[in-house]
Amino acid sequence: ASEPSGAAATVDVNGKVTAVAAGNATITATSAADAGAKATALITVRAFQAAQISIQKITTSSTQTPVNPNNIQGQIDVTLNVDPGDQTVTKVEVLVDGNVACSKDLSLQDSRELSLAAVFAEVQAVDIVCSINTAAFNATTGAVTYANGSHQLSARATIGGKLVPVLCGAAL
Repeated sequence: ASEPSGAAATVDVNGKVTAVAAGNATITATSAADAGAKATALITVRAFQAAQISIQKITTSSTQTPVNPNNIQGQIDVTLNVDPGDQTVTKVEVLVDGNVACSKDLSLQDSRELSLAAVFAEVQAVDIVCSINTAAFNATTGAVTYANGSHQLSARATIGGKLVPVLCGAAL
């Protein structure tokens, strides 16, 4: 095997091809016994796709009506868009003021299904929904979990121990 043209891949002495950068490379293999026997392959190395998470919508749990982000009350559902890219998403969380309000663990299969939905238009996207009771309180002390006023609503995904955050403002 010979070094490919372009910097997208390298070839070691055993013929193992390793991607090094996004782009195209032409690899030519030549027989050790017959220098005239050659074969060429064009390979494409695509750029690494990092995971992405976003808040798709916030709706009431009972009617699925979009809520006014300036006046959220009661039980709400926060629907997340998750595209694992080339990573494996193991958990998603919705936070209120930086505190976890809802958490969903994802299996390897869940992450693969999300990745396929992000790549292929004909694959149905899988919605991840976290429910939050904005009227939650401590039954013993009566202390409210979310006082009236402005709060920061955010979402994050856990990918191999690394968090990918996205922020969205809301008044609860």
